[in-house]
Amino acid sequence: HLNLKAGRLSISFSDFTSAFKLFQHGISFLNPDHWNSQYELSIDLFDAAAEAACVLNDRDAAALYAERLISNAKCYDDKLNCLYSAAKALRHADLLQESMESTFDILEQLGEELPRESGDGQLNIDMQLMNDILQKTPDDLILIMEATKKKKIVTLMKLYANLSDVLHFTKPSLISSVSLRMVDLTMKTGLNSIS
Repeated sequence: HLNLKAGRLSISFSDFTSAFKLFQHGISFLNPDHWNSQYELSIDLFDAAAEAACVLNDRDAAALYAERLISNAKCYDDKLNCLYSAAKALRHADLLQESMESTFDILEQLGEELPRESGDGQLNIDMQLMNDILQKTPDDLILIMEATKKKKIVTLMKLYANLSDVLHFTKPSLISSVSLRMVDLTMKTGLNSIS
């Protein structure tokens, strides 16, 4: 647990190199049957290692830790952030089409509607409805909006933010749909660092 805490503290100081080493060190101390006896700690360490490796642009390490987590996770939600890290690593490697397709697969698994083209009639109606909601919502209410603590929602927002970056180069006509979904999630579930 100490390596995980120290690694997270290093990230708060933007020291991803130290964080990655701390996560690796923590993984080395796990029991041989850690996916059974230390499941939550294993998920946290492998997830953190994959994400730190991604930030450091170490695609091989990110893939290694992500693959281990994904193959041992007991449910989809436990592997969600690692899947996000894998899609982000593809983007960092300029594999934009692959990153977009990977993100679409993840969104479909989560039951999300895939982004619609900007000329879609229903999208235009939905955007106008959201605009009306935002205009009728007092600024004070938005400023005091609670932060969401739901890990799934935060990861979903990170997926959409990564997708938005990718779409600038692959399919710009989908960006407005992604933006609308991010605003919708924020209004329904609360603020987060991506909001």
